[in-house]
Amino acid sequence: MIELLCFILCIIAFSCFAHAKATHYRDIYGVRPNARLVSKILICAWISILLSMTIAIAALGSYGVLLFCGFMAVSVLAITLCLSFSPKWLKALTFCCTASLLAVLTTILIASQ
Repeated sequence: MIELLCFILCIIAFSCFAHAKATHYRDIYGVRPNARLVSKILICAWISILLSMTIAIAALGSYGVLLFCGFMAVSVLAITLCLSFSPKWLKALTFCCTASLLAVLTTILIASQ
């Protein structure tokens, strides 16, 4: 379950990095983002990627570093495919990953009790 949590956080992070680019944001939403929104999105992206790395290393040790690198590679591939074929899919992917993140966190909290 921890691996899934790290993977979802990586997808959210790289999705946020893609949303922070003006051209990608315009392709998805049709308007350009303002500077304040871009900075908030970048903060969210960095927090997500650092949280994913921290959880992977804390839970899995040195194997977590290797998994984290793999999760990053697969996440970037998924985001790139979404942006290449249909940028609107990235918005749906981001919402699905956010819902999945909440489901995984709820499962972890219930299992720990």
